[in-house]
Amino acid sequence: MFHSKIDQYLRKARWQRFFVLLALLPALAALSSCGSSSTATPTITVTGAATAVNVNLTVQFTATIANLSSTLANWQVNGVTGGNTTYGTINSNGLYTAPALTPTGSLNVVVITAIAQAQTSLTATANLTIEPPATITGVSP
Repeated sequence: MFHSKIDQYLRKARWQRFFVLLALLPALAALSSCGSSSTATPTITVTGAATAVNVNLTVQFTATIANLSSTLANWQVNGVTGGNTTYGTINSNGLYTAPALTPTGSLNVVVITAIAQAQTSLTATANLTIEPPATITGVSP
């Protein structure tokens, strides 16, 4: 009889421990996730429809932003938001318009920059060469 009471107590205690463990599993899962982050690192890339453009023509640029609350970007040409008449302009949709004249020297390569609006420290760049207008050398009848 002594052994049966001990056996009953141990069986009962096993089930109690099981239910306590089952009840604590959500809390244990929550604690195990503390301090770890499952959010991915934000990224941005810039692609252009071309790497060179003639004066007065346009090139579409696209900024691809991942892992941020917004996929909107601000655009710059050679560090100037929206660009200027010397190096070309770019609108809020990434459409670049080359200047009317080719910039002189090595400045005919401009840097297009996209800046993530949701995290302004996140930027990406692409280079674009501005070519002179096409010339016609001669016409024969």
